[in-house]
Amino acid sequence: MAFYTSPALRNIALRKYAGHRSASVLTRDAIAGKLFKDYDVFLSHSFVDADDILGLKAALEAVQLSVYVDWVDDPQLDRERVGADTAALLRNRMERSRCLLYASTASARNSKWMPWELGFSDARTGKVAIVPVTPHEGATFTGVEYLGLYPRVESGPLGPILVGNTGTTTALPEWIYAPR
Repeated sequence: MAFYTSPALRNIALRKYAGHRSASVLTRDAIAGKLFKDYDVFLSHSFVDADDILGLKAALEAVQLSVYVDWVDDPQLDRERVGADTAALLRNRMERSRCLLYASTASARNSKWMPWELGFSDARTGKVAIVPVTPHEGATFTGVEYLGLYPRVESGPLGPILVGNTGTTTALPEWIYAPR
């Protein structure tokens, strides 16, 4: 088991999206986004990490999970004009998702939305996990202290695995579909 690294995630994105940059994926993938679509995963992240997030999305989709990423599924959202409508749409997307995965990167510390998304999903479903993304293999992960309350997702030989606080491991899809 290992943490996901930024270079590894970018390589996954490169393979899946055939060299398209994160912005060009919007047009292709956004067409499928519908208001009442259900998702397995709401991927909470910082937009600054868009290329890494595409790789993480692809890694999750490789094990047949449906993944919500706001700028892919809802490109009409305007990051310059955030308000009650934005919050209502994100709330709807979280309510229609089985769990929330929190992509913990250096940029995540600066996000104003990620803690809100984490708290909302934790209160609603209790199905929240942290995905540490490190700059390179072998790097350690130190997240904001409250992130230690949650299990984490790491890259396993057969796909993403959930590592519980006691060290137990479970295939991520199995955890997502298990009753609360």
